Amino acid sequence: NFSTSDDGKILYSKGKTILIAYPSATGDITIPDGVIEMTWGAFYNCTNITSVTIPDSMIYICDWVFYNCDGLTNIIIPDSVTLIGDSAFSGCSNLRKITIRCNKIGRNFCNLPSLKDIVIENTNNIVEIAKDAFVGTEWYNNHPDGPIYYNNLLLGYKGEVSDSVIIKDDCTYIPTSLFKDCNQIKYVKIPASLKLIPDSLFFNCENLQEVIMSNGVECIGSNSFSNCKAIKNINIPNSVKDIGDYAFYNCDNLLTAEFPNTINNIGKGAFKSCSSLVVQTSPDSIANIGDDAFAGVSKLSPGLRIAIRKETFKNGRMLYSNTKDKVPYLIYLKENGNYNYSIYCESCFPSLPVSNN
Repeated sequence: NFSTSDDGKILYSKGKTILIAYPSATGDITIPDGVIEMTWGAFYNCTNITSVTIPDSMIYICDWVFYNCDGLTNIIIPDSVTLIGDSAFSGCSNLRKITIRCNKIGRNFCNLPSLKDIVIENTNNIVEIAKDAFVGTEWYNNHPDGPIYYNNLLLGYKGEVSDSVIIKDDCTYIPTSLFKDCNQIKYVKIPASLKLIPDSLFFNCENLQEVIMSNGVECIGSNSFSNCKAIKNINIPNSVKDIGDYAFYNCDNLLTAEFPNTINNIGKGAFKSCSSLVVQTSPDSIANIGDDAFAGVSKLSPGLRIAIRKETFKNGRMLYSNTKDKVPYLIYLKENGNYNYSIYCESCFPSLPVSNN
């Protein structure tokens, strides 16, 4: 099930697509084209490696691959790589330069004190960057306190977060949970360039009072403003299509939220426990309202009517109180025969006969 290089120094899988071990590696290393994976600890403790050329066929760089390769000074990660394992570069104490061409960046390069030159190519294609991906590097430490940007990417925030967070106008990406639990934040401005407000971005920022979202934002991520108890009003711009699960959960001082006619989805528990919220309108564009989206909202307007296309409900067939009019509350039938209220509003409306049409 194994094969070796011609000189017998490199151990591969039988088809030579997986590099298993190269214990005698030294100097400048070129990994052959066709290798798709470097397995656990492939170059473990190879202290005499100075550089590694990784082929465009590479997909997986597994855990501890370059552990303690303290002679390694630079490396290029090709855009074919989809996974870099935990501690893949741990102990590379002299790594000075990395060039990143892949679209996902984890915490694989943090706490490398000699790393001072970071090149991220194709920044518009980035889909994931871990919070504080480069903390503990010389590159990071050379930045002044405040937001740390790489071109259009907000990578982190160094030092004490101020009470006003104004994201710069061309920013397209922010890591998940970047400002989580920052209770000093009171004001936030989000530019049109940021299409996705990431999950848990301002989770539990209890003193956040004002949020300005520019027209251009398309998705408000899950838990992005959950437990932000000081918010009273939220402007949802006309560009927003999706409000994620628990996006505004437990914002119990939130008074108003205007839904534009671009909204397609309101996620599970999105406004759950927003006990002060008054919901007055719901546009016909909404295709789905998740379970308990407005549970605990006791001030639904008596005139509120919400129409949902019944084919969008995956749990069962929609039941209507009147098939000719918009329905005052929504019910769908689970397979076990129990009713599940997508919007809990028994206290707002009297019981109505339910049609099976």
